[in-house]
Amino acid sequence: MANNERYQEIENFYKEAAPIFLKWSPDPKKIGLYAMHIGYQNWQKPVSNSDAALQMSQKIIELSEIKPGQVILEAGCGVGTLTFEISSTEPKARVYGIDISKNHIHLANQYNEHAKSPYPVFSVQDYEHIAFRDGIFDRIIFCESFLHSQDKKSLIEESNRVLKPNGKITIIDILMHTGVLTKEEVDILEGLKTHMHIPKITHIQELITFLSESGFSCINPRNITENVVAPAYCYPPDGQKSDEENPPQNIEMLLTSLLNLLREGKAGYYILTAQKK
Repeated sequence: MANNERYQEIENFYKEAAPIFLKWSPDPKKIGLYAMHIGYQNWQKPVSNSDAALQMSQKIIELSEIKPGQVILEAGCGVGTLTFEISSTEPKARVYGIDISKNHIHLANQYNEHAKSPYPVFSVQDYEHIAFRDGIFDRIIFCESFLHSQDKKSLIEESNRVLKPNGKITIIDILMHTGVLTKEEVDILEGLKTHMHIPKITHIQELITFLSESGFSCINPRNITENVVAPAYCYPPDGQKSDEENPPQNIEMLLTSLLNLLREGKAGYYILTAQKK
């Protein structure tokens, strides 16, 4: 499949899934925007879905060690929820967001027009071929976008190219714990490939190897599965079906199946950081 065709299919999927994310976690401060990533919960003090998504963004910013004056890239930024939070948290950083979806970047820029701030800056780009010069960024962040890559080792090498010496990469995503799967679980992964355009969910050890071989050190994978909350709207109780007002059930079923891999320990949700040597 040609890249342009694949990009269009991914964009079509996210347009179809947009009502899920909009109901899951609309941004209360940025009308029209919505979180597209899983939320972070301290279960002793549970919060709303929107606040959980915000807490995840804040956790990512904390672990990425973002500081004044740094140049930050969010690769696969969606509609910019995390990108805006980075810029708001550290206004003296220069923050960029790129995404292959023209619709996502349109929504981000539409809001950004009213912010009257020079950053963040959004553009339509393929993160596997980043249109920035070598060694420009202090941080590059992939928030639930890494898993869409067709060639994850090549993507890490591209990240290394645009990072400054001692720059850091942060990958927030689902990673496999085992290759031993039931037929049903194999079918789930095939469904993700066909309908959600996720070619492969990388094994945690494979990712660590890719990073090490590509010139990264201080690799720190943090398994935060026990603290995550996924879009509840996407995960109906067993047997419950979508009605005509809900998004297509196949998306709900795929996301439910993906959550089950986490629940069963076959995969984990990670915030992984590593430093360029």
